[in-house]
Amino acid sequence: MTKARKLSDLIDANGDVKSTHLDNVVTETKPTVSSVSPSTITNSATNITITGTNFVAIPRVDIINTATGIWYSANTVTHNSATSLTVNVTLPVDAGTYRIRVENPDGLAGLSSANFLTVSDLPTWTTSAGSLGAVAGNTSGTIATVAASGDGITYSEVTNVLTNASLANCSLNSSTGAITSTDFDGSSTSQRTHTFTLRATDAQGQTADREFSLTSSYFTSATVSYLVIAGGGGGGGDGETVGGAGGGAGGYRNSYASESSGGGASTETPLTFSAGITYTITVGAGGTGNPSRSAGSNGGNSSISGSDITDVVSIGGGRAASTQGQAGQAGGSGGGGSYGGAAGAGTANQGYAGGTGTQSGGYQSSGGAGGGAGGAGGNSTANSAGNGGAGLTSSITGSAIARAGGGAAGSSGSYSQGSASAGGGAAGAHGGNNNGQAGTANTGGGGGGGSTSGYNQAAGGDGGSGIVILRMPTTAFNSKTAISGTYTTATVGSDTVISYTAGTGTIAF
Repeated sequence: MTKARKLSDLIDANGDVKSTHLDNVVTETKPTVSSVSPSTITNSATNITITGTNFVAIPRVDIINTATGIWYSANTVTHNSATSLTVNVTLPVDAGTYRIRVENPDGLAGLSSANFLTVSDLPTWTTSAGSLGAVAGNTSGTIATVAASGDGITYSEVTNVLTNASLANCSLNSSTGAITSTDFDGSSTSQRTHTFTLRATDAQGQTADREFSLTSSYFTSATVSYLVIAGGGGGGGDGETVGGAGGGAGGYRNSYASESSGGGASTETPLTFSAGITYTITVGAGGTGNPSRSAGSNGGNSSISGSDITDVVSIGGGRAASTQGQAGQAGGSGGGGSYGGAAGAGTANQGYAGGTGTQSGGYQSSGGAGGGAGGAGGNSTANSAGNGGAGLTSSITGSAIARAGGGAAGSSGSYSQGSASAGGGAAGAHGGNNNGQAGTANTGGGGGGGSTSGYNQAAGGDGGSGIVILRMPTTAFNSKTAISGTYTTATVGSDTVISYTAGTGTIAF
């Protein structure tokens, strides 16, 4: 039997164990866990290095998810030294709350602090590797956008190509993945392909790299469809008791899709615009309406010209007759003739002739209507003034719009006035001493004829101004070096539509 001892036999006056008995005191040597590398891993089997003290071959290692209370045993444990272990672990649950427990063979264990190890998926690229497309050199704006999924993704370039001013000359938005430039491909004037690597980094510092490329393209030539409509002719005023004739529509030339040109012609051949050439676009003004018994004017020509193309010229609409016995003028579409006067002829493949006038009895008579791109002007008949010739419809702007209709004839006495045509041609006036209406702007519609009662006098309406519309691939439009004039632009699918509405303008590539 062991002899009992008093406490005073073991502890001195200072509370310390007397040296004569230290050999009989048992001390514990527990392992400690101070760090782990890497501190963030994925769900796949991964080797981690645990650093600490007092590791004895070969300890047991467990990973504890403190959020769920689940313990995961290490797949393998390698004892490197008393201060280092290499451990392979598989942790199926993403979390930032894992602790590490190391237990030596003697049963003594050490536990890391909380949230010692994080398990998280790597960033995943959603933009496919490879080409991000061909972009016109010198483009300013958004070039492309890349995307990856993950927690708090940021983007950066690993290489020095995309953001190099002498190469792609782009900027990368670290938050959105948008690639932009103020001058894509920098000072280059010939095609280049830029290959670069981008990195997606998540909130845990994990990364995923992917290689992409962008190719610059430069304008050499492009196919350009057009719609060229001249200004409409002025309408006729009354002449004594003669109702005013209608003005002819502006000439109509078209190369878009399968839509016809004026005068029943088939679609024309589109133009080819080339680099280094300046192309001039002219929009014809509408002709003035005839004052009573005085001549007005034809509409102005509209055109596209350039040193390497055959000019496209649409002829202005013919003015209407201004007095009894006078002929309408020839034009893109012809102006209406008065009673006793011939109708104006249209231009081949641009428009139709005007109509002729008639007399119902005594001095009451009415002029003919102006021709349109889609049909001849109506002849006046007994008690009925002629209707304007029909226009044509084009969808070059993305919407179906009728243009280049002839102006209708005005009434005289008991005649009823002519009706407006589809395509911007004006209606004729009715009643005593009323001026004709004007054709619609930017349609090339003919002006309407004035009305008369007795010997009152009225003027014809002005013709509508013309328009020139160009449609080309947006990639070609983006390659332009200069553009001027009065115009608007619109994007229709992969094309850009430029509508010139007045005066003279230019475009160069």
